Amino acid sequence: MQWAGNWLVVSEGDDQLVWQLNADGSGYAYGFNDGGRLTHGFAINWQLDGDRVRVRTGASVRCKGGVVSVAFRGWSRSTLLFAVIDGRHWLQAGGGLLSFQRRLSNWRTPQAGSNCPDLAS
Repeated sequence: MQWAGNWLVVSEGDDQLVWQLNADGSGYAYGFNDGGRLTHGFAINWQLDGDRVRVRTGASVRCKGGVVSVAFRGWSRSTLLFAVIDGRHWLQAGGGLLSFQRRLSNWRTPQAGSNCPDLAS
């Protein structure tokens, strides 16, 4: 599947994002500040449906005191809907544009209790 993998993503209104999309429809999205430090993230469930992508969010990921913290409170009731514009761009319904910049071959999934990842290093 063309979208499976780890991506550096640019989104309107956000600094830097890493989207980790697994071929089975699971994944994570992580947000980083302009200095490259993890600020937030969440588990996602994504489904490609023609030229649309449906995304639901779940677990929240935070960086507290330099350590990854994860909490799961169930899946969101709302679904985010994106239109696939071309091979690298998704447009969120009523929202901004996601631009998939490049694949991150060395990305490692942050685990609860591990050091917070830093995109700048």
